[in-house]
Formats: sequence, C-alpha cells, structure tokens
Amino acid sequence: MMRVVPGGGAGACGVIKFSCNLSSLIHNFQSLNHMQNRLNSTEENECANCGNSFHGNFCNNCGQKIIKRFTGIYLWEQLREDVIGLESGLVHTFKELWISPGRMISNYIRGATKQYYSPLKYLIFWTAAYLISVQLLNRAEQNPDFLKSLLLHSNKPFSSEAFADFLLFFTWFMEQKSDFYFLGIIPFLAASCYIFFRNKNFNVTEIVIFFTYFYGQFAFCVMAVNLFDLIPTWRDMKFSSSIILILFSLLFFRMIKQFFNESWKVAILKGSGVSLLGTAMFWSLLFLVFNGIKYFVLLFWD
Repeated sequence: MMRVVPGGGAGACGVIKFSCNLSSLIHNFQSLNHMQNRLNSTEENECANCGNSFHGNFCNNCGQKIIKRFTGIYLWEQLREDVIGLESGLVHTFKELWISPGRMISNYIRGATKQYYSPLKYLIFWTAAYLISVQLLNRAEQNPDFLKSLLLHSNKPFSSEAFADFLLFFTWFMEQKSDFYFLGIIPFLAASCYIFFRNKNFNVTEIVIFFTYFYGQFAFCVMAVNLFDLIPTWRDMKFSSSIILILFSLLFFRMIKQFFNESWKVAILKGSGVSLLGTAMFWSLLFLVFNGIKYFVLLFWD
C-alpha cells in the first residue's frame, strides 16, 4: 500500500517551481550578457592603450580588452583565469607538468600558449614561494660580511687556495641566492642539451623554455621539502638533501624522456651528460667571475 505524505505534493511542486524560476533567471542573465556582448561588438570603441578605434571587445591593433570599470567580478575573473583556472593558468600548468610534461611543453612551443602559464612567470612564482619557505625556516644569511671577507682574503686569485674560497662562495650562492642560480644555469644547460639532442630539431630558445619550466617545477619540489623541515622530527633525520636530489633526478630524466621522445636508457645517459656539461660550463664561468672580482678588489684595495 502506498503511503501518502501530507503536503508532499505541494512541497515537490514548490521545489520544481523554484528550480524553474532559477533556471529562467540564469537564462535571462546569460541572454543579457550575450546582448551586452553584441552591443559592444556593434558600437565603436576607442582603445585606452593605443588610441585605435575598433568594434568588439578587443582592440584589433594591440589586443587590449575593453574594461569599462574595475569591479570585484572582473578581478575574480582575472584571478581565476591566470592562477586558479583548471583549464588554463598556473594550476593547469602545474598539473600538466606533473602528468605529461613533455607533451605540455611541446604544445607550448608549437604555439598553444594561451592555456598555459608562461615559463618565466612560472619560474618566478615558484622561486618566490621557495624563498618564502627559506625565510620560514630562518635560513637567512647569518653573516652579511661573508662575501666581503672571501673577496678580501689574502689568498691569491686563481690559486689552489682561491679554489677553496670559490667552493665556499658557491655554497653560499646556492643557499642564499638560489633564485639567481636557477636563472643563471638555464642557458648553459640549454646549450649543452642542444649539443646532445641536436638531431631533434629544437633550437636553443625552445630548449631554454623547456629548462625554465623544469626549474619552476623543481623550485616547487624544494619548497615542499623545506616545509617538511618545519617538523622537528623530520628535520632531525636530515633527509631533505637526499630527497631533493632524488626528486631532481626523477623529474629531470622524465621530462627529458618525454620531451625528446627517447627511451629511459637514452634519457638517463644523455640527460646525465647534459647536466654534467651544463653545470661544468656554469661553474667555470662563476669561477672566472669570482676570481676576476677578487683580483680587482685586491688590486684596488691594496
């Protein structure tokens, strides 16, 4: 026997009526928005950026979008599209670089740039996040005169003793100026990679894009490991350096494999050569710059 709930039919009708009204409201809002877009496309606008007269929502001369007024909705849309959008922006780029980095970077190089965060912005964002994590761990420079003391040291430039000074400088540079290290080593790794993979028909600039995305992703990994160091038990085990090295290797060889469409064996062998040659070139330049500065400082200081 079917049980009839008193008032149940009226309640159901009310829900249906409310849903219909909501659907109608959404439809009317979309229609108004569409009509506004059509109105904007027919009226003549003057570009606030270049002064060009045009029809539509975007300037046909410089690409500037029409912005009547800055509102909270506009700022939210910009934030959603540029940072937290699941189909474009920072989050989308981050996800794709984990899932299929080779395909993502290849798409970007082929011209599908709109849906991805630009490589330089991506690197700067995660490097800034990494530097914030360093400050949280109180790893700020303890001795502001450290670099000055190295340069004014009595060891003769380009000597074996000066090489020991350089190793101290390099350690300081890696810990305190890692953002400059990431930016500085990219051209050298790109040149090295071009030598090892010159048969793949990528130019040096395209390989620079590859390494810029790689170091952006790696900066995130270092930041994440640094945040684990906030846990005293984890920090006491001193696993961070080993984990960072493992993450670097896995990320680097996987991106090399996918981007250049190579086997794991070739990716590991050639990737190791790329890393060693690029790092050696960068270290050599740093060594020359460090000792050159040391030479002139000692020359004029005396």
